[in-house]
Amino acid sequence: MASRQLLWKKRHLKLGLCALCSQPRYLGTTLCKVHLKKERVSKRSSQGFKPWQPGGKGRPPANTIHLL
Repeated sequence: MASRQLLWKKRHLKLGLCALCSQPRYLGTTLCKVHLKKERVSKRSSQGFKPWQPGGKGRPPANTIHLL
């Protein structure tokens, strides 16, 4: 049997809401903009990644493509 937390999360995803709160999901993700940003910042700091720099290696982040 699934826990009530997992059932709540699945119900929110089915309704198109964030898995952590009741805000609408962002594009094709399972989280809202706020929690998506928090998760990305957390992952970047825990794994030791540096932010992308113009002229550096790799693909630019989606929010900077229009600036190039």
